[in-house]
Amino acid sequence: MSIPNPQDIRYGSQVKKELMSNPTTFGSDMGVSQIPASGELDKKHQKRMAGPMGAFALAMMDPMKSQQTNQWMEQFGMSNQGAEFNQAKQMQANQAAGVMA
Repeated sequence: MSIPNPQDIRYGSQVKKELMSNPTTFGSDMGVSQIPASGELDKKHQKRMAGPMGAFALAMMDPMKSQQTNQWMEQFGMSNQGAEFNQAKQMQANQAAGVMA
């Protein structure tokens, strides 16, 4: 559980007061008359916290884990749901190839 930002608490209280005193939503966004700007999202979060490579990609470098995953995929492909999934993916691929050709 994370401790909320004090600014978020104040903003939530303000929204709650506005909703109680102004029940109509006409002329506002979801009942809130003032929405603070969140800033430029592309500049806010530049640091990638997960690292340069994903956890699954790292796990797949282990030959045993890779073999287990491939075996599961083969078994899934033999099930009814797997066959439907593969058929739908093949149809999508065929449509994409037809559009590009």
